[in-house]
Amino acid sequence: MKDIVVARLRVLWSRAGGPARVLAAAALPAAALAAALSLTDATGARYFERPPPEPSPFVLGEASAATPGACQIAARVLEDGAPLADAPLRLARVTDEGSAEVWTAQTASSGAHRFIDLPRGTYHLTALVEGRPPAGAPELRCTSAAERAFVELPVTARASAVTLELALTSTTGGVLAGAEIAIAQDVDGRNALAGVARVPAGVDGHASLLLEPGSYLVLVQAPQHEAARRAITVRADEPRSASRIALAPAPRVRGVVVDEQGAPVAGALVSLGAAFDPKARVARARTEADGSFSLPVRTGQDVSVSARGDGKVARAAFGVLASPFGLDGVTLVARAGRNVEGMVSKPDGAPWAFGLVRYRVRELGLTGVEQADGAGRFVLDGMPADADVEVWAEGNATGAWGAQVSTPAGEQLALVYVPPAY
Repeated sequence: MKDIVVARLRVLWSRAGGPARVLAAAALPAAALAAALSLTDATGARYFERPPPEPSPFVLGEASAATPGACQIAARVLEDGAPLADAPLRLARVTDEGSAEVWTAQTASSGAHRFIDLPRGTYHLTALVEGRPPAGAPELRCTSAAERAFVELPVTARASAVTLELALTSTTGGVLAGAEIAIAQDVDGRNALAGVARVPAGVDGHASLLLEPGSYLVLVQAPQHEAARRAITVRADEPRSASRIALAPAPRVRGVVVDEQGAPVAGALVSLGAAFDPKARVARARTEADGSFSLPVRTGQDVSVSARGDGKVARAAFGVLASPFGLDGVTLVARAGRNVEGMVSKPDGAPWAFGLVRYRVRELGLTGVEQADGAGRFVLDGMPADADVEVWAEGNATGAWGAQVSTPAGEQLALVYVPPAY
């Protein structure tokens, strides 16, 4: 029977001052690429309570001092059971579009390295040792502060390994710049790769991987392109295997929101375009910790972007999009906006305590929901100083059609919540 590498890979998230959660690397749903790239299925039942390893031979020091409470991932690379020094490691914080941030390092003489001060997010960790197939950890998710992950990655030089050549192109005919390949094995056919290996392609869009013969699930991602998913079989009787994958453009506008001092504005609501139909939903997103955002656009669209967060507002117009690859490197500078204030009451005059208030700025496409306090009072900060703001009680019988408008003069609003009649 072939050795199953899965049994040798261990991943553990632990919380400071609390129990640990062990991730079952082998428990992946069958025949689904999304599940193969993740340890969490629809049930979420992928965790088992156990104490953290004590002592751990690859925890390199105490908790981070630079950013208290930030996530950490400690990794140890093993070759035939022995620690492997100077092994290249690649850690990527991934989103639906690919890697948002990448950290690279080499293991110490103990075969270990610790990544510290990591923001919350989803991570792919890969050991890329020359002359050996890549080793990948199961997808790691840091969802709260003070979480720690401990990972062992076994790598082995095998004579049976086959070279897989991937040629990645854009359907526009150009080079697929910044492409990455995430490769995994389905649980029913797992014989060589325990987790997800994420490997960057070269500047020419080509990638060469050593892989054990078997069946693999491949996800190819590149900036401003739709992701492509393929099932690839590497055969033992073919010393080299080649595959060509073309990605179609999917333009997006990408950038950052910063304040007037250049500091990133995290958690800002970024909206695309204007919405004149009260039922319309424009594209929107929240900025990451570094202020970054990404929104889908289409060729020929008149692109305008606005952002609201931390009591500040920003907006910019970029005209009609001509490129099939969207816009990159956009910077929105957020400045202090005005407050829109008011009260929400019920039809009998009693305050609508802790009710939800929806706002919309049609010209900017800005829309969102805030909560009133116990007395029905609400304050919407960071609103544009030169635009009307429509405000209504969320769930109101009249909906947006019964909104009140706060003009740039900034008068107080008095909203009435009328429950829908069913």
